[in-house]
Amino acid sequence: MKKIGVFGGRFDPIHTGHLIVALDALEILGLSKIYFLISYNAPHKESVVGFEDRLEMARLATEGSPEFEVLDIERKLSLEKSYTYLVMKRLREELGAHREYYLLVGADQFNQLRTWYEYRKLAESTYIAVLRRPHQDVDESILEELGDRVVILRSRLIEISGTEIRSRVKNGKPIRYLVPPSVATYIEKKGLYRD
Repeated sequence: MKKIGVFGGRFDPIHTGHLIVALDALEILGLSKIYFLISYNAPHKESVVGFEDRLEMARLATEGSPEFEVLDIERKLSLEKSYTYLVMKRLREELGAHREYYLLVGADQFNQLRTWYEYRKLAESTYIAVLRRPHQDVDESILEELGDRVVILRSRLIEISGTEIRSRVKNGKPIRYLVPPSVATYIEKKGLYRD
């Protein structure tokens, strides 16, 4: 059975840390592919730049990596809020239910899982693969509740954040090595994160 990874998020912007932990997850879990799902109407947080720019940056960042693919399924669904459970349900319909799905989430997101729409149903149909984050413990009570539906990945701890990158751009500081060169060029060309 094919194992598929799904890495959802705002990716505002996508950065080197995202790509490295995705590669770790691919190897650790033995995934055949990872789909990057760019959030369209995230229920918990607003994005700084629009969907089209975030989608294009993700495409640029994953170019030349056949194991990574960027999907814009959330836009196609036109949901009032892009609840992960509904998006994953649709994704399984499109890609096939006969695969094992692993949703990659950061420890910070995992600790908020009980606030997610239909989180138990989500865990019944999709494994939750938790990517560790620096200075962030995992909520043990959620681990106990969901049992073997949760996998803690011993991936690298990388301290890069979208917040830091946006701040550096705003303050005229370089973001070289924090994002792929193609993403840095796109941000510069489009004047993103300046104000």
